[in-house]
Amino acid sequence: MGYLFTMDAKQSDVSSLKKVAKGASYVFIGMILSKIISFFYRYYVARSLGPEGYGMIEIGISIVSFAWVFASLGITGAPARYAAFFRAKSDERRIKGTIHACLIMLLPLAVVSTIILLVISPILAPVVTSNPLVSGEMTFILYIMSVTIPFIILNAVFRESLRGLQNMKHLMYSEYIIFNSVQLGFVLVFLSLGWDVIGAAMAYLLSIVITTASFFYYMQKRTFPIISKIRAIKPYREILFFSLPLFLGSVSIVFLTWTDTLFIGVFQNATWSGIYNAALPLAGMIFVIQKAFGGLVMPMVTEMHVKNNKEQIARLYKNVTNWIFYAGFPFLLILTLFSGNALNFVFGPDYVPGAVALSILTLGYFINSILSNSGPILIAMKKTKVISFNRTLAAVLNIILNFILIPIYGIMGAAAATMFSLNLGTFLCVFHVWKKTGMQPFTTRVVRSFIAGVISIAFIYLIAELFWEHVPILWMIVLFVVFMGLYSLLLLALGALQKHDLEILKMIEKKAGLKNKWFRKIIRKFLKTS
Repeated sequence: MGYLFTMDAKQSDVSSLKKVAKGASYVFIGMILSKIISFFYRYYVARSLGPEGYGMIEIGISIVSFAWVFASLGITGAPARYAAFFRAKSDERRIKGTIHACLIMLLPLAVVSTIILLVISPILAPVVTSNPLVSGEMTFILYIMSVTIPFIILNAVFRESLRGLQNMKHLMYSEYIIFNSVQLGFVLVFLSLGWDVIGAAMAYLLSIVITTASFFYYMQKRTFPIISKIRAIKPYREILFFSLPLFLGSVSIVFLTWTDTLFIGVFQNATWSGIYNAALPLAGMIFVIQKAFGGLVMPMVTEMHVKNNKEQIARLYKNVTNWIFYAGFPFLLILTLFSGNALNFVFGPDYVPGAVALSILTLGYFINSILSNSGPILIAMKKTKVISFNRTLAAVLNIILNFILIPIYGIMGAAAATMFSLNLGTFLCVFHVWKKTGMQPFTTRVVRSFIAGVISIAFIYLIAELFWEHVPILWMIVLFVVFMGLYSLLLLALGALQKHDLEILKMIEKKAGLKNKWFRKIIRKFLKTS
């Protein structure tokens, strides 16, 4: 049957989807490059410092994350919403005022948080490492990293302003390319000088500072002048009423993200934190897809909401969810079935005990990524209290489950706690969107994608089991290419991709300058039959 809407609505949908695809292409390319750079960073740091040293760095980052989120009061999320809102109304004075108001409110809090963390670092260090022999080094790590808090706050305000103004290109440059490149460069220099964990901490600090400068440049020179003669109207009241309900949600996200790392350090040791944090970034690769496609969803939904275009929001919701599922499902299957191989390849044999945790985390992150676009819809509807409540409930559950499961099951318990608690909050957001608007994210095309993925991975897994006990790296790459080719063909054959999806693929292929005759032939064939 297809959707029952007019040609104008269809054209509007394709236009919106092309806008998402364009933004997604910037973010996706940036994130792929950043993941490659980050791979070399983690490879070098994890192998140079070992699980314990690597765990100490991750514990330090987790503590700083708690500190800056408490300092932010949820206000760092406001620029994305209000910059998009005032952009839709062509109100430059309030766009500038939104950014200025956020900075005026947050920078003093950031400085106070830095001072507090500097004072309590000697007390925290022995608690979070469970090893008195390394508590001195942990204290110095916290000293260095505490200085990053004001810069992280600035980053967040500039980043969300770029997102709200839909400048995904320059957001990608700063957040993904510059930060990771600078961090890798400093790590290579400092570790070669024998600075070890202190060098890694210094690399983190300097990369944050330089990234902040790049964010400011792209805002001031390429997007919207923060310093200009435009008379700013600062909507303090609106920002506070919008942000304070998000504060608990922001704190909850940090609890969901970093509680397991801290608790593993407390209940076990920094070595197991290092092993667990080898599994986390691999599982987090799933979020590359969600961030790429979802990066523009919130500002676009906000503009549609301003125009009261609910039908277009509903269609965007489903289409973006489909794309995230199509692109993410193969990585779920690969990282679940070949988790030990992945950890050994990236981090070395010392990290292979994290294989089961990697499988659990990958499943949890995948479920979360395909359901995550309910959040932007709630934000556009100004239902921040709902998001805050759901995330707080999930964070409380995460703390409880970590207390119960980590002493019994170790890092597998931490992974299970993260999977269940993270998705509880997301399921509740999906339910609330459905209850209030009747929108839900799924179509039958997801089932077809599921079938395509299962058939493809079954074929590859059977080959791997028949010929190898441990698949060599070169053959893993070959099998992955074969798997993706088979999966893509089955997506087309089973009709998982509709005509507007194929139009978007054709546009991406054209803009990328691939000029692949086989690809064009396939696309033309399925455009005629869709």
